[in-house]
Amino acid sequence: MKKLLSVCLILLMLIAIPCEAFAETPDLSALSNDELRTLIDRARNELASRELRANGNTLLFDQDGVQVHLTGNNSVVDFGGYLYFQLEVVVVNDTATDISIVGDSVSMNGMKVSFFGVGGVPAGKRAKDCFKFLLSDAGLSGMEGIEDIELSLTVLSDEFHDDGHMDTICSVGPVTVFFK
Repeated sequence: MKKLLSVCLILLMLIAIPCEAFAETPDLSALSNDELRTLIDRARNELASRELRANGNTLLFDQDGVQVHLTGNNSVVDFGGYLYFQLEVVVVNDTATDISIVGDSVSMNGMKVSFFGVGGVPAGKRAKDCFKFLLSDAGLSGMEGIEDIELSLTVLSDEFHDDGHMDTICSVGPVTVFFK
């Protein structure tokens, strides 16, 4: 009786397991070099995104294959006598093209400020870089007075067309980052 009950239990468990559990691992040798590189890049980016979230980094946006994470490592730097606030970011690019991120409308404490985005993130890769904001545009001389930054961003393909324009991958915002 125990044997029959055990066999029935095993059969019930096998039926309850989804068929996907029995699917074979894809044959990686059948992939082209480019397909395999793309698969590896996407896996690396997924692992990096999971690690960034696990470490408490803030996800600023995740849209159309592009993620931007805030690291919290912010600073003020002097470029040619001008003080800039640097907001450190990690950009994860899961698109098929190199990208740049530019600001459409950027303000600090409600004041429009000059902004420098991130450029040249290769297709399928990630990059640690900084968004830069001119502090004097907001009447500031350090990080202490920053209450919030509002960003409307555009992600562009780094591929130029004959007429000089670049394709828009996505537009994001406005997104507000609060500091106090």
